[in-house]
Formats: sequence, C-alpha cells, structure tokens
Amino acid sequence: HQLFLLGCGAQMLKYASPPMAQAWCQVMLDTRGGVRLSEQIQNDLLLRATGGVCV
Repeated sequence: HQLFLLGCGAQMLKYASPPMAQAWCQVMLDTRGGVRLSEQIQNDLLLRATGGVCV
C-alpha cells in the first residue's frame, strides 16, 4: 500500500499539472484532517520532488 502511494505521489509531482499536483498533495498530505501518508512516504516524496534518491 505504501509503495502504491509513493508511486502515485511521484507521478503527480513529475507529470501532473501544478493545480492537479497541488490538489493531490492537499488531500494526501494535509495533516489537519489526520495523516493519510506515513512519515516515511512523505519524506520519500519530498526527496524525490527535490531531486534526491529514495532508499
């Protein structure tokens, strides 16, 4: 499940239009309504978005 979410997030950050990627991030990463992604997945997405390598 976590791998799927990481893949979705990476695809959104890479290919989606900015409004679509922003909407996805607001839904999946906004912690005000409860954490939907684990901290590890959030860190992996941040690394990928900034050009880092996920381990």
